[in-house]
Amino acid sequence: MRNLLVLILALVVWLSGGLPAAASLQTLEESPGQVLVQSRHQLRDDRQGVWQAILFAREGQLNLRLVSFPGQYTVRHPAPLTVETAGIRVSAPDNFPKGDAVPNVGQFDLREAIAPLPRNRPWILTLPVAGAATTLTVPREVVLEWQDLAQPLLKTQRP
Repeated sequence: MRNLLVLILALVVWLSGGLPAAASLQTLEESPGQVLVQSRHQLRDDRQGVWQAILFAREGQLNLRLVSFPGQYTVRHPAPLTVETAGIRVSAPDNFPKGDAVPNVGQFDLREAIAPLPRNRPWILTLPVAGAATTLTVPREVVLEWQDLAQPLLKTQRP
């Protein structure tokens, strides 16, 4: 009987689209008094390439790091990232540490870019890569998580 209940529950979860996604925020103490908060997600681009998207915040900083598989793309440094949603387009400057550029990694400063963007819409990221730019869609659920992560930083920036 117990096995039948487990089977029925598994079937219901599978048919309903699975369990709700858990938030992927992680908090790390880098050193005494310095805390890093990050969110990690996998995103697909318009060419079906897979990117690791890591939004991370520490005091005064909000950066988005996008990492593809080695050899798949070459990110054009120092070109900015473009973020579009709901008719709003903003740019985020390249923020990869000078001299440390890795071809398949882009890092962008989102401190100024995130504030005017609405919370309830997916984002379209246009990433500058060699050849033609590629686009990634950030689902609404991830946007909400990223906005929550950025909220303390945004409060300190407002007059």
